[in-house]
Amino acid sequence: MAHILQFYGFHISQMSPPGMVRVRHFEFLYRSHGIEPTVEKFRVFYQLI
Repeated sequence: MAHILQFYGFHISQMSPPGMVRVRHFEFLYRSHGIEPTVEKFRVFYQLI
């Protein structure tokens, strides 16, 4: 999560609750399958709007 926030230049206080859930869900889903979550992989599925 810290890498994603750093990449986009956000502080955790700037995240909305639904946005936080998306990032954490991505991380938990990848880790549960034994895959290391990265910013590059996150960007494949999500786009900053």
